[in-house]
Amino acid sequence: MKAFRILLLIIAAAITTSCGDDNEKLPPMTWKTTATIVDGSAIVNPGGEEIVFICTNYPVIRVSKVHCDGQDYSWTDWNASDPWLYGVVNDETATLYARPNNTGKERTAAITFTEGDVSTTFGFRQEPQKTPTTPERPSDEM
Repeated sequence: MKAFRILLLIIAAAITTSCGDDNEKLPPMTWKTTATIVDGSAIVNPGGEEIVFICTNYPVIRVSKVHCDGQDYSWTDWNASDPWLYGVVNDETATLYARPNNTGKERTAAITFTEGDVSTTFGFRQEPQKTPTTPERPSDEM
């Protein structure tokens, strides 16, 4: 009986020490990007452009949330809906494509990239294209 208790204590000690710390903090995602980030948002060219985000410390990323012009989407539904900003994710690289903004108003989006319990959200802002102004016709009076 004494041997059984000792064996039970050894097993309990082994189980207790083999459990990791579930509250262990993972490092935040770090990024390289072609975007210009101002006040936490990527500034998108009014004429449209390609923007690349590369996560430098996690080998695979996914998109967990998309919010575009006031509406929430799944990544698949968002890309299928023909939005002004759409993209492709391949391993650690997200390539986003922005269409020209001919709407006359600012467009916004937010995309959350995730790896496990770690995530990063990038905002996007695109001003409308400026239309060329026609100079006023000179007066015929002289």
